[in-house]
Amino acid sequence: MTTVYYVSDSVGVGVRSTILGSNNLFVASGVVVGSSDLYAVGVGGVDNGLDIHGSVHGELGGLSLLHSTDTNINIWEGGSIGSGNEDSFGIAVNNSSAKIKNFGAIHGETAIDLLLNIDCEIVNRGEIRGDAFAIDVDATAV
Repeated sequence: MTTVYYVSDSVGVGVRSTILGSNNLFVASGVVVGSSDLYAVGVGGVDNGLDIHGSVHGELGGLSLLHSTDTNINIWEGGSIGSGNEDSFGIAVNNSSAKIKNFGAIHGETAIDLLLNIDCEIVNRGEIRGDAFAIDVDATAV
Protein backbone atom coordinates (compact mmCIF):
# COMPACT_ATOMS: atom_id res chain seq x y z
CA MET A 1 0.00 0.00 0.00
CA THR A 2 1.44 3.34 -1.11
CA THR A 3 0.34 6.86 -0.27
CA VAL A 4 0.61 9.59 -2.89
CA TYR A 5 1.32 12.91 -1.14
CA TYR A 6 0.57 16.33 -2.63
CA VAL A 7 2.37 18.96 -0.60
CA SER A 8 2.60 21.45 -3.47
CA ASP A 9 0.18 22.37 -6.26
CA SER A 10 -0.35 20.12 -9.27
CA VAL A 11 -2.44 21.95 -11.87
CA GLY A 12 -2.61 21.35 -15.62
CA VAL A 13 -4.25 19.32 -18.38
CA GLY A 14 -5.38 15.73 -17.89
CA VAL A 15 -6.18 13.71 -14.80
CA ARG A 16 -3.64 14.82 -12.20
CA SER A 17 -3.63 11.64 -10.12
CA THR A 18 -4.94 8.10 -10.58
CA ILE A 19 -5.14 5.99 -7.42
CA LEU A 20 -5.28 2.24 -8.17
CA GLY A 21 -4.85 -0.95 -6.19
CA SER A 22 -4.95 -0.39 -2.44
CA ASN A 23 -3.21 2.96 -2.53
CA ASN A 24 -3.99 6.22 -0.75
CA LEU A 25 -4.02 9.94 -1.50
CA PHE A 26 -3.15 12.84 0.79
CA VAL A 27 -3.64 16.48 -0.26
CA ALA A 28 -2.12 18.92 2.21
CA SER A 29 -3.83 22.09 3.43
CA GLY A 30 -3.49 24.98 0.98
CA VAL A 31 -2.53 22.67 -1.91
CA VAL A 32 -4.51 22.55 -5.19
CA VAL A 33 -4.72 19.42 -7.32
CA GLY A 34 -6.54 20.60 -10.44
CA SER A 35 -7.27 19.61 -14.03
CA SER A 36 -8.00 22.29 -16.59
CA ASP A 37 -9.83 19.89 -18.93
CA LEU A 38 -10.94 16.68 -17.12
CA TYR A 39 -11.50 15.54 -13.55
CA ALA A 40 -8.63 15.99 -11.10
CA VAL A 41 -8.38 12.56 -9.44
CA GLY A 42 -9.53 9.10 -10.53
CA VAL A 43 -9.85 6.15 -8.15
CA GLY A 44 -10.21 2.45 -8.93
CA GLY A 45 -9.17 -0.31 -6.58
CA VAL A 46 -9.85 -1.81 -3.17
CA ASP A 47 -9.53 -0.17 0.26
CA ASN A 48 -8.34 3.21 -1.01
CA GLY A 49 -8.09 6.05 1.48
CA LEU A 50 -8.27 9.72 0.51
CA ASP A 51 -7.50 12.54 2.95
CA ILE A 52 -8.28 15.94 1.45
CA HIS A 53 -7.12 18.97 3.46
CA GLY A 54 -6.58 21.16 0.36
CA SER A 55 -8.51 21.44 -2.93
CA VAL A 56 -9.25 18.83 -5.60
CA HIS A 57 -10.89 20.54 -8.58
CA GLY A 58 -11.33 19.89 -12.28
CA GLU A 59 -13.06 21.22 -15.37
CA LEU A 60 -15.38 18.16 -15.49
CA GLY A 61 -15.22 17.29 -11.82
CA GLY A 62 -13.09 16.82 -8.77
CA LEU A 63 -13.06 13.11 -8.01
CA SER A 64 -14.21 10.13 -10.09
CA LEU A 65 -14.58 6.64 -8.57
CA LEU A 66 -14.95 3.81 -11.09
CA HIS A 67 -14.98 0.14 -10.07
CA SER A 68 -13.65 1.06 -6.65
CA THR A 69 -14.40 -1.00 -3.54
CA ASP A 70 -14.41 0.23 0.05
CA THR A 71 -12.99 3.66 -0.68
CA ASN A 72 -12.85 6.00 2.32
CA ILE A 73 -12.94 9.69 1.41
CA ASN A 74 -12.30 12.27 4.12
CA ILE A 75 -12.71 15.93 3.22
CA TRP A 76 -11.43 17.82 6.24
CA GLU A 77 -12.32 21.34 7.39
CA GLY A 78 -10.83 23.75 4.86
CA GLY A 79 -10.70 21.01 2.21
CA SER A 80 -12.84 20.93 -0.92
CA ILE A 81 -13.66 18.76 -3.92
CA GLY A 82 -15.53 20.03 -6.95
CA SER A 83 -15.95 22.06 -10.08
CA GLY A 84 -17.71 25.32 -10.79
CA ASN A 85 -18.48 24.50 -14.41
CA GLU A 86 -21.75 23.61 -16.11
CA ASP A 87 -22.45 19.85 -16.33
CA SER A 88 -19.76 19.12 -13.75
CA PHE A 89 -19.63 17.00 -10.61
CA GLY A 90 -17.82 17.25 -7.33
CA ILE A 91 -17.64 13.50 -6.71
CA ALA A 92 -18.91 10.85 -9.16
CA VAL A 93 -19.40 7.32 -7.80
CA ASN A 94 -19.85 4.71 -10.55
CA ASN A 95 -19.89 0.93 -9.95
CA SER A 96 -18.23 1.55 -6.59
CA SER A 97 -18.63 1.39 -2.84
CA ALA A 98 -17.50 4.34 -0.77
CA LYS A 99 -17.81 6.14 2.53
CA ILE A 100 -17.67 9.92 2.20
CA LYS A 101 -17.06 11.96 5.35
CA ASN A 102 -17.30 15.67 4.63
CA PHE A 103 -16.20 18.36 7.05
CA GLY A 104 -15.25 20.76 4.23
CA ALA A 105 -17.05 21.45 0.95
CA ILE A 106 -18.23 19.44 -2.05
CA HIS A 107 -19.62 21.37 -5.00
CA GLY A 108 -20.45 21.20 -8.70
CA GLU A 109 -23.43 21.35 -11.03
CA THR A 110 -24.12 18.07 -9.19
CA ALA A 111 -22.11 17.92 -5.96
CA ILE A 112 -22.30 14.13 -5.53
CA ASP A 113 -23.38 12.02 -8.51
CA LEU A 114 -24.29 8.42 -7.59
CA LEU A 115 -24.38 6.37 -10.77
CA LEU A 116 -24.66 2.69 -11.71
CA ASN A 117 -24.48 -0.02 -9.00
CA ILE A 118 -23.22 1.87 -5.99
CA ASP A 119 -23.03 1.36 -2.25
CA CYS A 120 -22.33 4.72 -0.67
CA GLU A 121 -22.54 6.15 2.83
CA ILE A 122 -22.36 9.92 3.24
CA VAL A 123 -21.66 11.67 6.54
CA ASN A 124 -21.85 15.44 6.21
CA ARG A 125 -20.69 18.02 8.72
CA GLY A 126 -19.65 20.53 6.05
CA GLU A 127 -21.27 21.87 2.89
CA ILE A 128 -22.63 19.92 -0.06
CA ARG A 129 -23.74 22.39 -2.74
CA GLY A 130 -24.94 21.65 -6.25
CA ASP A 131 -26.16 24.24 -8.71
CA ALA A 132 -28.65 21.65 -10.02
CA PHE A 133 -28.43 18.82 -7.44
CA ALA A 134 -26.63 18.45 -4.14
CA ILE A 135 -26.90 14.64 -4.40
CA ASP A 136 -28.21 12.94 -7.54
CA VAL A 137 -29.06 9.22 -7.36
CA ASP A 138 -29.43 7.58 -10.74
CA ALA A 139 -32.37 5.14 -10.91
CA THR A 140 -29.96 2.28 -11.64
CA ALA A 141 -27.65 3.18 -8.76
CA VAL A 142 -29.45 1.22 -6.05
